[in-house]
Amino acid sequence: MEKISFAIARLHVHHTNRPLIRFPQIRNSHKFDNILIWFLQIRNSHKFDNILIRFLQIRNSHKFDNILIWFLQIRNSHKFDNILIRFLQIRNSHKFDNILIWFLQIRNSHKFDNILIWFLQIRNSHKFENILIWFLQIRNSHKFENILICFLQIRNSHKFENILIWFLQIRNSHKFENILKN
Repeated sequence: MEKISFAIARLHVHHTNRPLIRFPQIRNSHKFDNILIWFLQIRNSHKFDNILIRFLQIRNSHKFDNILIWFLQIRNSHKFDNILIRFLQIRNSHKFDNILIWFLQIRNSHKFDNILIWFLQIRNSHKFENILIWFLQIRNSHKFENILICFLQIRNSHKFENILIWFLQIRNSHKFENILKN
């Protein structure tokens, strides 16, 4: 965790004018609010630890580029609510494993870079900042700590460093803050 704190401390302010995609802008969906609340409220749950560990342990899937692009392009769609629910409910699924490691392995895809940048440009929420801090302070899983350290130490891509900076600089979105309060 010291390495994580050190990595966070090294981050500098970075601004961008790129437009946000719709994923962070979703409104008027109580179901989506509830999913976010549920996802971020989970605490002493072994199942949650296992899900996080599995989320980051994934191996191999060529389909992932298309899945991510498709996942983040969905607009005003009830299907999106259902996809999110399914995404968070998936348990012992090899397909889930395969899809997910691709998220951490993707490198030279400009389209993927742009999607991540849009996704991580959210600004403004003290509540969210605290949740991020909590997320990075999780202790029960040594494997998870090592994965986080590895995640924050990636250096080969300046663009990836900037994405991490944006991710950790999130500040005030009243809408998002309200979602987390409920």
